[in-house]
Amino acid sequence: MKQAAPQGYGKAHFSMSVAQVRKAYPELREAPKVAGYLSHPNLQRFVLWHQKMEGLPHPVDVELRFWRDSLWTILFYCGDNSFDAVKVQLSKQFGLPASGGTDPTWLWPTRTLMTASKQGWYSIADRQIGKEAQTELAKQAGQPLPKTQNPPPEAAEH
Repeated sequence: MKQAAPQGYGKAHFSMSVAQVRKAYPELREAPKVAGYLSHPNLQRFVLWHQKMEGLPHPVDVELRFWRDSLWTILFYCGDNSFDAVKVQLSKQFGLPASGGTDPTWLWPTRTLMTASKQGWYSIADRQIGKEAQTELAKQAGQPLPKTQNPPPEAAEH
């Protein structure tokens, strides 16, 4: 059975402002600055270091990305955890993925959870905020617009 779409991470919910998330997580820190694709003036990046995740033996680092001051994407850097253990935990939490293989993906009408096993991370994104953000980031980088994954028809029913 498909689980409900994730609403964020802990007390940080999608669409919350930086100030709201900072109030919930005073330990929130600015992410290291990077050039290129992630240096857009409407994008803010913050990190919660060494977070305990249910079902995983080692802590993870959690990056929160805000677009126009709305929480848009949450990335989980899995660190010393095996990615097989991460995928098992994600399946327990969210049910069977929409696509399997090495990098399974879960889809809901308003959220996408993507995995990148070789890079050791997974992300959960709000699709509505992401449409504008990805379009603007791709324009800035001079790249073609990313392909948007639409949820399978059965996801829209839940």
